Amino acid sequence: MRVLHLDTGRTRRGGQIQVARLMRGLNEHRIEQFLAAPGKGPLRGDVAGIPVDFFDLPESNLGRILERNRLREKITSWGVDIIHAHDSHAHTLATFLKGARSKPALVVTRRSVGKIGFGSKTKYVAYDIHFIAISEHIRELLIAGGVVAERITVIPSMIEPAAFSPETGSGSGSDRGIVNIISAGAFDRRKGYHDALAALPALIEKHPGVHYVLYGDGPQKKKLADYVKRQGLSASVDFPGWKYPLKDLNRADIFLSPSYQEGLNSSILEAMAAGVAVVASDIPAHRELTVDGRCGLLFRPGDIPELVIRLSRLIEDKNLRQTLREAAWERVRDFEAPRIVAGIADLYYKVVARHG
Repeated sequence: MRVLHLDTGRTRRGGQIQVARLMRGLNEHRIEQFLAAPGKGPLRGDVAGIPVDFFDLPESNLGRILERNRLREKITSWGVDIIHAHDSHAHTLATFLKGARSKPALVVTRRSVGKIGFGSKTKYVAYDIHFIAISEHIRELLIAGGVVAERITVIPSMIEPAAFSPETGSGSGSDRGIVNIISAGAFDRRKGYHDALAALPALIEKHPGVHYVLYGDGPQKKKLADYVKRQGLSASVDFPGWKYPLKDLNRADIFLSPSYQEGLNSSILEAMAAGVAVVASDIPAHRELTVDGRCGLLFRPGDIPELVIRLSRLIEDKNLRQTLREAAWERVRDFEAPRIVAGIADLYYKVVARHG
């Protein structure tokens, strides 16, 4: 089995982390792999040590389309059985590479919750594609967009639990009155960080030791930072940048995800694996990860008073935090990398068999 991975990401974000984990895992399945990605992107370094032939993708959409013939030649010389496209721009490039040909087979991972517009619908429906949906919610959106259900397999994002321990996320200062709350993700409106910051004054009034750290970057960063200054919250809020170190997650008391939309949310999985109690908005993707009151606490998206209540309850009830942590650790076993990688490898063989 020979698989070409296509990814156009230029920075290390959730999707690129998932591709690297998949490639490391598939190496154990003795699947021969190839990677087409930007030469200055993170994946080349992240899969170092795996025997992989690389194709350096141009960073622009136009450049990638212009280079498609050279990449086609590589695909032929490598004898690729499957092209696996991992992000939206890669999906488009893969359809250019495949065209009307029956081989190689085409697998597309869909992570986005955006609506499938006319152009994407043509791209997704007109080609013989098998989709990996990272959640049932994504599967429903694909079907609503015209994709045949039989062409969709739900395989969630994965975590590598060996990097975590259920004992690590016990918090670093709650016994001293310090409460460390962490969020991580892109700074855009759908992530709901404006709601989290709006909840802070009331939360700090009840619990003065609250400290909130938002890991990430994006178009809303300046707006969020300006709000923090206007509200006098600078001593209680930090914006360290995109990638949070594991040691900081391990010191957290609570992981907060106030999103309005998510495909799945692998940051919640990492928090659960690290033994950190989770408070999250009650949206379809989050309900696939956690059960309210059993391995996390959910609140209505945008309901700031309810968010304050949920956070306060978790801050005040150490036994509840411990109960949620223990249940969460059991839950994340369903998302362990070896299990997810095995599911994708099995799908590859089924897709190739179907294509003859």
